[in-house]
Amino acid sequence: MHDILFSTIDHPGLKNELRVKVSITKDWKIEIGCGNGMEGIGMTVQAHTVLPADAFPMFTRYLQHLWTETVAEPIPEILRRPLTLPGTPSSP
Repeated sequence: MHDILFSTIDHPGLKNELRVKVSITKDWKIEIGCGNGMEGIGMTVQAHTVLPADAFPMFTRYLQHLWTETVAEPIPEILRRPLTLPGTPSSP
C-alpha cells in the first residue's frame, strides 16, 4: 500500500507537522487520515475508511481541517466555492 501525503509546510521534509494521508486499502476502499509524527509515514490521530464514491467529500473536510490548523490566513474564496465539473447542470 502506498500513501499520499498532503501538507502546508513551506520547507522540504516532514518532521512533526500535521498532514493529511490518503491510502487505498487492500479491499479497494479509501483511507483518509490526519496526524503527525514520524512513526512510519506518520501517526494518524483520526482516520476514516470510505468507499471511493464517498472519498472526495471526506478528503476535502480533512484538507479544510489541515488548512485551519496550520495556516494563519483564512481559506481563499476560490477554494471555498462548491466544485462544479464540466457537463454538470450547475456549470456554465
